[in-house]
Amino acid sequence: VFLPQAALSALKAGQVLDTDPITGITVSVAQTSLNVDGKQLLVLIHEGQSFRRLYGYDRQSGMLAYFGETSQDGVSTVQVQLRLTGFSGR
Repeated sequence: VFLPQAALSALKAGQVLDTDPITGITVSVAQTSLNVDGKQLLVLIHEGQSFRRLYGYDRQSGMLAYFGETSQDGVSTVQVQLRLTGFSGR
């Protein structure tokens, strides 16, 4: 998954991109970047009442390089983290 570099550079820390008035789910830009393998990633936060998802994008390539999710299910908390460790192709 990619976002155009121009779109990433237009995003500002803390900026709210969307809020659903019915579900209360928001999409925003994190206040701070995320450091993964020495790269500073721009982070989009997709957050609802029982979950929080982080999407970390490489600012130079626009490539999605990190995904993290924390969700609440009753008394249980589930955490998932995925990160890009390499790719091949063009």
